[in-house]
Amino acid sequence: MVILLVAACTGQGPRDSTEPLYSGFDTDAEGWTVVDFVNGEGYQTQVETFEPVWTEGVIQHTDTTHAAFFFTAPWTGDLSAYGGGTLEFVLLTDRADWTEDAWVVLEGAKTSLYAPLAQPREGDRAYHRVQIARTSWLTEPLDDAPTPEVGVLTEVLTALTALRISGEFGDGLGETTTLDDVQILPW
Repeated sequence: MVILLVAACTGQGPRDSTEPLYSGFDTDAEGWTVVDFVNGEGYQTQVETFEPVWTEGVIQHTDTTHAAFFFTAPWTGDLSAYGGGTLEFVLLTDRADWTEDAWVVLEGAKTSLYAPLAQPREGDRAYHRVQIARTSWLTEPLDDAPTPEVGVLTEVLTALTALRISGEFGDGLGETTTLDDVQILPW
């Protein structure tokens, strides 16, 4: 009866029973990796894969190449239940003078989708929230790229092979970016 009352008052039914995915890095890197990509090719050509450094409940990576680096989640497979939900995370970078590789990338069903990522300010913990909705994603890593056709995001989420969060915010070598409190919420 309470659920019906809530639905009547809010116009929404009960929430999906899908549990949030969460990485807080309390004890280790929880299966996350760091992947370097050749810039400008839609991040399709991998240069090198690294283990992130785990320290004090976060993971971090210090840039040692001229490629764009991304933190890569261990979550793959059918994540279609999270369509319409949100991806949330915290980034901290010690350099913020490069904006060209600031993306979140979803890969699956032989398709990549890109959500623009706000440039974090140097030295500040920046909270990011990306809607997992078609209109939040682009078909290419270009600010003026089109949004995906209806159904494409669901196809990608159903066969997800990679979720990547940019760590590349410094021009040149040597910047260190930290990732913490990553979660995917189904609502």
